[in-house]
Parts: sequence; C-alpha cells; structure tokens
Amino acid sequence: MKSRIEELVYASGLWDGQQRLTHAVRLTPDAFVLSPPQLSSLLALGPAIVECLGGLSRLMAIAASGELATGSAWQLVREVMTAQVPRPFRELQALRPRQIPRIVKVDFMEDENGELKIAEIDAMNRRAMGYATLFAAARALTKPELASFPGIPRSLARELKNQGTKEAILLYSERERFYRPEFNVLRSALAAFGVTIHVVSEKEFSAGPGGFIAAGHPLPLATPLFSFPPLAESPELTVALAELYRAGKLRLLLPPKPGLGSKGLLGLISNPTQDQEIEAILRSQVNASALATVRAHLPASYLVGKRLELPPADKHYLLKEVVSAGTKGVLFSEDPGFAAALTKAKLGTATAILQEEVAQRVRVFNSYAEGDAPCEGAWYTRLVVYFIAGAPAEAVATGCQGKLVHGGKEALEFGVGFQSADKN
Repeated sequence: MKSRIEELVYASGLWDGQQRLTHAVRLTPDAFVLSPPQLSSLLALGPAIVECLGGLSRLMAIAASGELATGSAWQLVREVMTAQVPRPFRELQALRPRQIPRIVKVDFMEDENGELKIAEIDAMNRRAMGYATLFAAARALTKPELASFPGIPRSLARELKNQGTKEAILLYSERERFYRPEFNVLRSALAAFGVTIHVVSEKEFSAGPGGFIAAGHPLPLATPLFSFPPLAESPELTVALAELYRAGKLRLLLPPKPGLGSKGLLGLISNPTQDQEIEAILRSQVNASALATVRAHLPASYLVGKRLELPPADKHYLLKEVVSAGTKGVLFSEDPGFAAALTKAKLGTATAILQEEVAQRVRVFNSYAEGDAPCEGAWYTRLVVYFIAGAPAEAVATGCQGKLVHGGKEALEFGVGFQSADKN
C-alpha cells in the first residue's frame, strides 16, 4: 500500500523534481474517521460561521467610521480588526460589507471526549486546499468504504459555475512561493472538472482597466481571482488591484479582508469576560443562535493588550499572535519563553490572544517510516476543514507526536472520512 500512496503523491506533482525533500510528509494507510456527533457539529458550524463572518464584516465597516463607532468598546473592535493588517487593506476591508469569503478554513482540535474545538477561523487562507485534495484521494485509495465530503474541486467548480465561469486566477505573493506545488495540485484536480486555474506569482501578473496578464496570457477583467493577498514586492500591482476593487470591477472568492483571518476575532466572538458593550456590539450584527453554535466549539479566548484584563491564572493557556503562519508565534503556558512573550503582548494593542488549552485526545494510527510495513504510534491531531458556501467541502488531518501539531516531514498527513448514513 505504501508504494501505491507514493505513486499517487508523485502523480499529483507535489513531489516533482526535488520537492520530495522540501514537501516531505509521513504517509499512512489510515484515515481520520469522524464520529456521527463530529459530523453533525461540522454541518451545523458551516452556516453559523458564515453568519458570524457576515456580522463581523458589517462590524468592520462600522468600526472604520470614527463618527459611527465611538467609545472604548468600538475602539477595541477597531484595534482587533486592524491589528497587523497592511495599511492599504485597512480601507479596502471596510468596503462592501455584504461581500464575505466563499471559502473558509477552520482548524479544529479534538478534546479527550471526542468533541471538536476551534483552534482558528481563517477566511483568507487557501494554502492547504491542495493538501486536502491530495490526501482525500489517498483516503479514497486506502479506505474506500468510508463516505466523504464532496471535495474541494467539485465544490469550487460548482461555485464558479454559479458565477458563470469555468476559469479563475490563483495569485500568490513571493512570500508564498513554498506553497506553489500545493496550488498546482489543486489546479490539476480542478482541470478534471473542466475548470482552468491560472497559478501565478505577483511577479508574473499585471492588472489594469483592460484586463489581466497572467504569466503572459491575457485574461478578461471578469475572470475571478481566488484572493487579493498582500503583495510586498509589487506596490504597483497592489495599487492597480485596489483601484479595481474600489470601482467594483474585481471579482474575488475571498474579498480583501485580512481582518477576517485574524485570531483576534476569536477573542471578540468568545468574549469570555462577558463584556456587556462588546456583547451588545456583536449581537447587533450576529444572529444569537449562530453565535451560540460557534461558542459551543470555541475554547475561551482572551484578547491581550493594554487596558485588557488577563484571564484566571489557575488554568493552562496558549499564547497566540493574532497574525501568524502555522504554529509560529504559539506558546504553551509551560514553554520557557511564555512569560516574556506575554509581558510583551500586554504592551501591545490586541496583537495576541490567550486561548484556554484543550486537553487533547491521542489517537493510534499506523504510519510508514523505514520499509514498507506500517508501524503503530500515538498521535495528536489537528483537523483542517474547508467550508465552501457554508458547507464542509473537504477536510485533512495532520498528526504529530507532540501536542503542538504542525506540518513537516515527521508529521502525518491523511484524509478524512465518516461512516455512510446507511451504516450508522
């Protein structure tokens, strides 16, 4: 089975050339099997998260107005939504409050009771879609008896069809070059559904009133982009795309709202101190039922910064920077640098959160190390679920033998499935 999984990964293009060295993962013949309650939770969370993001998008627009949003509570909301957001995007993300991301990535932990707990909600991240697609195929190979979600390619093809197109542009910044192989995996998978994806770096792309040039190919202005990411090395392109967005001429699956990818939003949604003003602001734009659904799966998450109250010291926490990639900027209470990092965060302005630590379930999975025979091991897992138009499209699990779960050559990457309804 190991050789068949390897053949699948090579065929996807992920390990082309020397990429097996840079994109190595530990393979497994197993799958992460969702329990019926976990599946029900995901089905309920999809619409609830969309409702919360819609409300937060409206709050973002209100908070940007100094005349409409006054007082210390609104000031905190504004600080959270603009923390570490590049300056050009602070104005853009307040425009068109009704436009919210069609694709949302949510990371979950599994607690000791098997309940899914939200680690982060990121409405700007399309980087793991290739991995999710690839390891869904691996799961279909090794565990064909399991039912599964419809898949990102199928769901995206349907979404684009609903927008009247079979073509899109996946623009990435030079800082995201590492993820190009994963973007190419997604491109190939979408081609099977008749969808053409142009994967281009900021250096291969130009935009203007007359349309786009993507790696030398002219494309009409109506071609949708996955996203408009911060482009540190292309200020002229940033200006051109911003002008198109202001004019309502830029079609995007993920509108330019970096604030909706901030972990600081978890602190607002959680509101564990039960601040009455913050609660009133949230409930003015977010349905109470949706808020309750998300909170039921969200560990207590406290905003950290000047003038903000710290949580009780009798529990264990993770300190998280509100904008960070993977596990960078994440520290557990017992980590040596935790106290110093917390002291620094307290001097900032809502640039970090303290999230109550979840006692995580440890699962036993087989994996391939040396040789062709799988070996058993105990693994902590993180579940990444992509919701498209409010429904779970695909999920991928990452396993590590330490509780800080992250990708890498010693990490498991495997698909997700569940028992079909007629077997329950």
